[in-house]
Amino acid sequence: MKYSLEQLRKITEIAEERGTFEAVAKFLNLKTKSLYYFRKKDQYLEQAIQKGFGKHIPKNNCPYTKTELTQIEKIMHTGYKKDVAKYLNVCVKTIRNQSKIYPELRIALSKGRKARYYLKHDFVKYNLSHIEEVAEKTGRKILVAQFLNTDIGKLRRTERINLDLALVIRRGLDKYKSNQRAAKLANKQFISTANQKQSNSQELFKYTKPKRELVAKLDTIENIGEENALARYRKMKEEEREAMSRRELKNIGELI
Repeated sequence: MKYSLEQLRKITEIAEERGTFEAVAKFLNLKTKSLYYFRKKDQYLEQAIQKGFGKHIPKNNCPYTKTELTQIEKIMHTGYKKDVAKYLNVCVKTIRNQSKIYPELRIALSKGRKARYYLKHDFVKYNLSHIEEVAEKTGRKILVAQFLNTDIGKLRRTERINLDLALVIRRGLDKYKSNQRAAKLANKQFISTANQKQSNSQELFKYTKPKRELVAKLDTIENIGEENALARYRKMKEEEREAMSRRELKNIGELI
């Protein structure tokens, strides 16, 4: 569908006066969705509408209700001005111009934007003690962000404007590092003590070879034959082994 120069001029006037796609669609006897389709197909129609929107001057009273302003704030939590414009059925330029004139709209946009980029002050204040505890136990900011059900970028941006949040996170991380150092030191001391006890135990049960002794005195060897001397030597060695076994059993019994 092509429009004459006169029609395009009239479309620009209506867009300048009303500032909404709905008003233009009503003038053209179209639905708003149909107007969107024709705008994509006809560049002259789009230019005429945008030219009128650029000159649109809103009235002094805010044209949006409290419900609409609340919805605008919610949209800005995750979206942008183009999403607000789509919700209000106006162009982005109109939103920009209106935000300069109407403080209610400007505040709604600003609140929604802050909610998207930063954590709420009351929410952070309520969870300060828990945040420090999580930082102390985990030692990682990303796990603190997961605890707060947010992303690490949003947490860091909030740290820059919220000194209490930055302080508790830093304090928790410092405690985590201190606990890690203390645990390593205690572990080293435990290993050293265990090695020392093992060394002492090995020295206690270390086998000591008995000194060799003569089978008999020199003055008695003359009266003993070779066979009797060998039997006497074997008997003496058996007695020595039995005595040594008894001593070892006695030492073990004392330790137990």
